[in-house]
Amino acid sequence: MGAFIDPDILIIDETLSVGDAFFSAKASRRMREIAAGGRIVVVVSHGLAAIVEMCSRCIWIDRGRVVMDGAPQEVTQAYEAAIREADEQQLMRKFGMPDAAGAHGAQSIVEEIEIVQGGTPRRSSVSAFAPLDILVRARRRPHAGFADLTLTLTRVDGRLVWRQSLSDAGLSPPEGSPLRLCVAMSPFILGAGLYRLDVVVDTGRGPASDAARVFEVVDEEGQYGGTPLIYYDPVITSRPAEEA
Repeated sequence: MGAFIDPDILIIDETLSVGDAFFSAKASRRMREIAAGGRIVVVVSHGLAAIVEMCSRCIWIDRGRVVMDGAPQEVTQAYEAAIREADEQQLMRKFGMPDAAGAHGAQSIVEEIEIVQGGTPRRSSVSAFAPLDILVRARRRPHAGFADLTLTLTRVDGRLVWRQSLSDAGLSPPEGSPLRLCVAMSPFILGAGLYRLDVVVDTGRGPASDAARVFEVVDEEGQYGGTPLIYYDPVITSRPAEEA
């Protein structure tokens, strides 16, 4: 009905999320025409891409309170970051961890644990079967070195999935520069579930810094036959049968 009226102020509530692509495009075009005529169009939506594309001002409201008011690009980015942080905190609580990440000690500090999948940093969830990279960044304090670094992956039920240190791999941390480590998981074989990634830096006198990230593996394809810990192709060999 909005297409046949000529309002001074038009309020649209989630219209762009209703109907097919043709209807959405038609509604967007009509709203632009009304705005171009000098009238005010208020769009209420969770469709952030449409807000950035169509609006000149964005207001983020949470439970009746204005959280942020500004340029659409800036407000939507802040909103997405807040949602990711809330999701991660919820996963941490499931793991019995109060903080999203922790660093302890005065010698070495893990600054960041980043999980990247498909070229995009992921905060709370990753897709099953899609390769991903784990990026660890740590800085050293004066007169403190890195003797070793260990990564541990644990499922929410306490099952140890994987543990690997630089020394186990025959590697050693670089001298005189911040530590940047990339672990490529390709193929990515973790089954659906909740996992915690722990990173511990050792200066040679015991653990000096540790941090953790919790993430959820989501299997969007849907598998049959239960929920295994890992998916890995079987290795099948054969040999001639011994003659009787």
